[in-house]
Amino acid sequence: HCPRWSAMKADALDLSTKTWAPRAAMLEARGWLNAVVGKDGRIYAIGGSPPSPMPSNFPPPTAKLMVYSPPADKWSW
Repeated sequence: HCPRWSAMKADALDLSTKTWAPRAAMLEARGWLNAVVGKDGRIYAIGGSPPSPMPSNFPPPTAKLMVYSPPADKWSW
């Protein structure tokens, strides 16, 4: 069971058409994470919490970093 606040789904907004399109799923479900775009154009997903079997039980945050490459549409550690 994955609480609503934790997901692996990733979408991208096409500004020219103002529509969302699905992209490669994240390697691990996360909630409460932060993300930034680096100077290299890759997206860095930092921290957050993995899914919990009970929505009221918040697991400890993770220190893992995932990196998304838009041209390759691929996540890596």
